[in-house]
This record gives sequence, C-alpha cells and structure tokens, in this order.
Amino acid sequence: MAYALAQPAVSPLGTIRLASLVENGSGSGKGRLRQYPSYALVCLLDGRGYYRDSNGVTKDVVPGDLIWVSPSVAHDYGPLPEHFWDEFFVVFDGPIFDLWEDENMFAALPPVQHLEAAHLWVERLRKICQTSTRTPNGSITAIIELQAVLSDLLALQSGNTEPDERWLASAAHVLEQHSQPNENLSGVAKKFGLSYETFRKRFRVRFGISPQQYRTRALMQKAIVLLNQDNLSVKETASRLGFCDEFYFSRAFRKVTGRSPSSFQKRLSRIEW
Repeated sequence: MAYALAQPAVSPLGTIRLASLVENGSGSGKGRLRQYPSYALVCLLDGRGYYRDSNGVTKDVVPGDLIWVSPSVAHDYGPLPEHFWDEFFVVFDGPIFDLWEDENMFAALPPVQHLEAAHLWVERLRKICQTSTRTPNGSITAIIELQAVLSDLLALQSGNTEPDERWLASAAHVLEQHSQPNENLSGVAKKFGLSYETFRKRFRVRFGISPQQYRTRALMQKAIVLLNQDNLSVKETASRLGFCDEFYFSRAFRKVTGRSPSSFQKRLSRIEW
C-alpha cells in the first residue's frame, strides 16, 4: 500500500482522512454490506470486480470506473473471487460536505461511473493530497480543491457529454497546469484542432463553465496556496501567477472566492485551530 496523504487534512470546512494508491487490493466489505461514516471516491486502475449496495444497485466494475461512497448507503465492492485489483481512494467528511448532502447535491452522483482519461482525474486527486496538509492553510486549500473535483464530477451528469471526452479532460489539464492569465485561449483550442467557439461550447457542456472561467478558477486555487503557504503579499502573488496588474488579480480573486486576497489572508489568520 502506497500512501499519498502524509497526514489528515483537518480544517473547519472538513477533513480528508485517508488517500492511498492500493496495489493488489481486496476492496471493501469482503462480501458484506458495510456503512461507513465518511464519503469516499474510489477509482479502479487495474483489475475487474463488482459493486453492490443497500439500494439494490449491482454493477460490474472495470478499470477507469469511479465508485462513489456515501455514509447514507451500505455498500460492498471488490475484485472478482481469487483476484486482486489496483485502486486509488480518497476518504473525507465534515461540515462542508454535509452541506452538499443537505442540499441534495450528491444525489446526481451515480454509485459507479466510467471516466474517460481516468488517469487525469487520479492525478488531480493525488495533487490535492500532496498539498502540504501539515499547515492549517494547506488543509483548507486541499478541501477547496477537492470540492472543485466533486463539482466537475457532477457536471459530467448533465447528459450532454461528447462520446469521447479524452480531449476535454486533456484540455482541462492544460488550462490547470500551463495557462497564464493573458494567454490567448484560441491557441489552446488550436492544440485540439478546434475553433475557439467550438472549443468553448463543448467545454461548457462538459464542465458547466467556460474555459476562461475554468482557467481563472485554477489560477485562484494556486493563488490560495501562495497567499497562505508561502505567505506572499498580494502583489507578489499576482506577479508569480503572471498578472501584470495587481488590481485585476484582486478583482478576479474576489469574483471566485467572494473576498479580496488581503481579507482572505486576514480571515484565515484569525481562525483558531
């Protein structure tokens, strides 16, 4: 078992309790329906198996499938008899996720769904878990980024997705990893052989937001890390992310988080742990 999370990410918003890449695993329940107090995302990387739950759902599970575990549903999943599988899982709970549950936001998540380019989703989860959870601010950042993943998984349930979404997952990865605030998104669309308008429409159907909004959100997640973990000033953070105008950066940050960068820093410094 290779652990991806150095220690639990504990914050007032919630907690990421466990995250691990498990090789030659035996699943959960081992033939019995079990109910756990936390939520979990489990992505099957290799092997084949099954899923069943107390709602009467029974499904075969293959590599690239994502299993959604809710505290409200008893479940059992694992490899076929006398077989093993490889999985990556994240276990989490807390007030912010209970709020999602209370608002019925998780209702659209199927217990098992197949992900195109599953390795990119796993990479996102691994990156979240590799955030410095040894600090309060780092834990908050991890929780915020996990919510972004959940939001994107919910967007998959719109019913209007493309037959082959590999390029869309790749496009999201490009926007997360390599974009600068002033980069021409037509160039990103061109990488995938599309006009920007076609790229924008397909991306919006898939993720529920435009490429520009997605890029801005990814940049603001990086900004949260810089402001908190590295304790950079607003001006230094804006410059590090490629913003030539500190005030433009502050407006973008407020639009995504609801607060200015400076007030966000002050609020976190007042949180008692």
